Amino acid sequence: VPYVFNADIALDPTNPERIAVTVNKAEKYDCKYILCQTTSLLYSSSDGGGSWQEQDPYGKQIVYNAIQTAFDETGAFYTVTNIGFDADATAWTYVTRAGEMVVEKNEDARLEGETYGAKIAVHPETGVLYMVYLAIEEVNPSFSSGVPEFRTSLDGGKTWSEPTRVVEKPVWEINEGYPFEADIFLGDDERLAVVWTQDDGTFTKTINGETNIHSSNYVPYSVWIVLSNDGGKTFTEPRRVGESWG
Repeated sequence: VPYVFNADIALDPTNPERIAVTVNKAEKYDCKYILCQTTSLLYSSSDGGGSWQEQDPYGKQIVYNAIQTAFDETGAFYTVTNIGFDADATAWTYVTRAGEMVVEKNEDARLEGETYGAKIAVHPETGVLYMVYLAIEEVNPSFSSGVPEFRTSLDGGKTWSEPTRVVEKPVWEINEGYPFEADIFLGDDERLAVVWTQDDGTFTKTINGETNIHSSNYVPYSVWIVLSNDGGKTFTEPRRVGESWG
């Protein structure tokens, strides 16, 4: 029986009968990166869930971050995911226009570099797209960590701004851990928040006289937040706000 995980759902604010659901499917529960391939599926309904259409726009892939979906105030439909066919993950944005929930690859929106966990949010009044993801950065030869980065699009995802780091210094210097997930939440006007979970547990391991940092992968994870009052041009200092067990 296939293992289904990382589900997401979005409703069209102009027509609540239009629903989009995305899931990832693996052939087994213990799907280990990078040895196991997964399939990312999109299910769409135009009749409030009475019937569904399935799309498999990406085919088999190695990187299994969830597809995340959103509608804007006109009913245009957006998805973002991280896909890869080798060890390097690449964030892609797939854009469709109002009226159709069909995933179309937008080559111009490809984000180069090793990233994962991309999420998008659409401003309900202006239609500006906001994206946050974790950019992979090497800490030392045996340990890499994700750094939350932020981008905006003013043209429906065709082009994106240059990335802005939401923290001035590497995340692992803040709390000696590394992030797993990042997300973005919109407030009034240009107010927004970027939140991420971070592994607090690290340990050092010495091999042949060289000591390196490793993650323990233990829960609970700490939850961190930064705020912006100018649409992501600047951010506050990161603040630990709690912990998460999932």
